[in-house]
Amino acid sequence: MSIDLRANLYRISLAYIKKERYTGSCDGLRFFLEKKEAEGEDPVIQVCLWPEPYCFEKTPDDQKHYREFAFSDEGLEQAIDYLSEALK
Repeated sequence: MSIDLRANLYRISLAYIKKERYTGSCDGLRFFLEKKEAEGEDPVIQVCLWPEPYCFEKTPDDQKHYREFAFSDEGLEQAIDYLSEALK
């Protein structure tokens, strides 16, 4: 079973990510999207994936996979595509 991240119930928006970390899990995979800012650099959407069963804090770092996308509508679409591929 996979999740449709573009469906209304699961719709991820830049406005939400701007203020809060968006988290979820599906089929043994946990993930989050968040806004990441470094001084002097443009903000990005950071995506992190890791396997269940543990929460982010209890999962070893070598099992966490990070990827960054531009903090824009296009970058968000790319991040959603990346998550969708990982959830297949």
